[in-house]
Amino acid sequence: MKKNDKTILLNLINHFIHSFKLERILFLDYSSDLPLFEGLSKSVTRTLFRGQPISSDKRKFDLIIGNLPFGVPRREWIDKDKEINIKTRASWIDIFKSLFLLNDLGYGIYMVQSFQQSTEWLKFQEQLREKGFFINAIFNAPQGVLQPNLIIISRVDNSQLFIAELNDLESLDTIINNFKKLFNSKSLDSGVLINEVDFRGFSQYKIISEINALETQYKNYKKYKLKEVALAIILGNTKRNFEDKPNSIYLPKIGTSPVVSSLDDLRIKEQNYFQIVLDEKIVKNEYLELFFRSALGKITLKTLTTESIIPHINKTFLLEAHILIPNFREQEILIETTKKLSLLKEKVDIFNNEIAFNPKSAQSIQDKIDTMLLALDEGTETEKIMRTLRAGESKTIEFKQTFSVDVKTEKKVKYIEKPILKTLVAFINTNGGILLVGIRDDKKIIGIQAEIQKYYKNDDKFLLHFKNLFKSAIGENYYPFIDYRIVDVENCKILRIDCVPSNVPCFFESKEFYVRTNPATDKLEGPKMVSYIQRHFKLLGENK
Repeated sequence: MKKNDKTILLNLINHFIHSFKLERILFLDYSSDLPLFEGLSKSVTRTLFRGQPISSDKRKFDLIIGNLPFGVPRREWIDKDKEINIKTRASWIDIFKSLFLLNDLGYGIYMVQSFQQSTEWLKFQEQLREKGFFINAIFNAPQGVLQPNLIIISRVDNSQLFIAELNDLESLDTIINNFKKLFNSKSLDSGVLINEVDFRGFSQYKIISEINALETQYKNYKKYKLKEVALAIILGNTKRNFEDKPNSIYLPKIGTSPVVSSLDDLRIKEQNYFQIVLDEKIVKNEYLELFFRSALGKITLKTLTTESIIPHINKTFLLEAHILIPNFREQEILIETTKKLSLLKEKVDIFNNEIAFNPKSAQSIQDKIDTMLLALDEGTETEKIMRTLRAGESKTIEFKQTFSVDVKTEKKVKYIEKPILKTLVAFINTNGGILLVGIRDDKKIIGIQAEIQKYYKNDDKFLLHFKNLFKSAIGENYYPFIDYRIVDVENCKILRIDCVPSNVPCFFESKEFYVRTNPATDKLEGPKMVSYIQRHFKLLGENK
């Protein structure tokens, strides 16, 4: 385990202990050297190791910390007094036994492997609930931690599950406070509240969130379930080949091969495909092939994949998959454009191979290539903005509706500009980030074109105004840490500012220090500011 990962976990538990004022602590571990939580040794009032009797201990504890392995065999636990008869993983049984040693308002924090999607884990959760124990929170531990999830269990039913990702030390205070208050920040960086039955693991949560964000960009498309447009779904087998049925797609049930609309394009054995015959009145097979090759289509397929020794797509899940379909005319345009792009690629490849012998042709085609590259660059920039919108606000992404105009009064005022500059300072002092101006909090693109026209007349004068503000409030020494430009997206002008982290502290108006700890900008003062500067910029120096 990396040193920084261990530090994050230790600090999380210390924050938890101090925030909830926990005193009597039981440490449950399978090893005798306390490798992970040795930093808590002064607080631990009792330690149990593997093989010691848990259920016979008569004392009660405010906190139980369990460092449990995964990959252990199943075991049976029968306790007639507690009316328990279960057979499950040995480490889970140890969790269950230790929970009976909790005070009424106590908590258990356990390190476990992620099993949220498994039937076995769901059954275990139900058995816990039957005895009055409830999973209150699940934290996704830092990369590199062997056991990736920390779960918090208590005797209190919070009705909703609190989930968060542990990415850095600065976010721990916010995460614990949000958990304590059951506050939904709507960001995994600082904690989200969801229905427990809806949680299928952190990867699935992110995929579904991305699908929801992507779908907002298909406003004119109609949503269908695949079973509503499929006339038949045929699973290939080893005994017979597929019939070449019209308007069909071929979707692999295993592996990462692409969805195709022709039998000639299959890349793996037919037995590993679904043949889906589509209703030609609703959708063309060539369009659906394009859909499943898009960002939305690819992550839709991820949600259908079961977690097993050999991951595969389940037919039941496939039937319920949502797809977005435009009208027939738009389907035809997309299909035709894709064909022309493929033809263009073929011709470019041929020309590229012969260019050394065609200097005159190369000269004559340059202007056309420049025009085409410009058009493609505009499309690429737009897609970058759309991807950022799909990700939503986070520690490294922020949206602002206007640059200097009060939305309510529709007048230009200086106090609107200050939060933008403070956010840039925070990005520079933390891990960098992207600020988009002209985007509402609900991700709707409104642009700043009216603001530019009314107060600055043109883009160049607006960008000069921004540059002067940045120089005055932050300093020209920090120009190398930002890149800013006007981007046209959906007929709207967006100011995009990309920031990279500095290796020295950055201040707003030479006195105020800001950082990003979640989807917000926080001001640090006094000891907290000194501690952050010493730790953060020292780590940057060590990582050079």
